[in-house]
Amino acid sequence: MTKSKDGRSPDAAATAHCYVAALDELNESLGQFFPQGNWRDALVNFSFDNCSVNMGDKTGVGKQICDLVPQSRCAGAVAHVLQLCVGA
Repeated sequence: MTKSKDGRSPDAAATAHCYVAALDELNESLGQFFPQGNWRDALVNFSFDNCSVNMGDKTGVGKQICDLVPQSRCAGAVAHVLQLCVGA
């Protein structure tokens, strides 16, 4: 949480940092399985639930990851939206 704006809340900055750190760690052990050799070069698309922390256009987690990996695209999770509609 130290990467969040206030140093203690799970905001978009802290969440994005956790994803990137986890993928970097995974890359150290499994990087040889990526055709490009690195998750940042291999990432094309990813999705999250559609909450503003994840999908925000200015500071959302998806925006921050797209800033690090320009060729990637973030999409809202269609199955999550469907579950919200059907399960309501």
